[in-house]
Amino acid sequence: MRILFIAALVPVMLITIPFALGELFFSPASEHLSTVKMDGYRVALYRLNCGAPCSFEIAVNQERTLLPPLMLVRNIYTFDPAEEARYKVIGKDELRVSTLPYDDEYPKGQIKVFYLKPFF
Repeated sequence: MRILFIAALVPVMLITIPFALGELFFSPASEHLSTVKMDGYRVALYRLNCGAPCSFEIAVNQERTLLPPLMLVRNIYTFDPAEEARYKVIGKDELRVSTLPYDDEYPKGQIKVFYLKPFF
């Protein structure tokens, strides 16, 4: 029985380990901008920078700590292009995120209201 379990586990590890290493070395760099604590979870804003060929993006993530240091993270939305963002809590589990104008090509900011679920 144990041999069967190990044989089933090896292919999963052979796929998972290279994928995790790729995420570690090739994922876009992120800079934490701000965090707002909600009821049982938090929402964090990150500036993503994938380098010279890309524009900056703002990622809005919902995060919940399971057991430190394990955290469950769900990407809610990504503003592209955007460099700066602000948030305002407008109600229970409701958040408005607005971005500032990016450059002359994108002179308007973006605004989006999120209706969040306290569970994932």
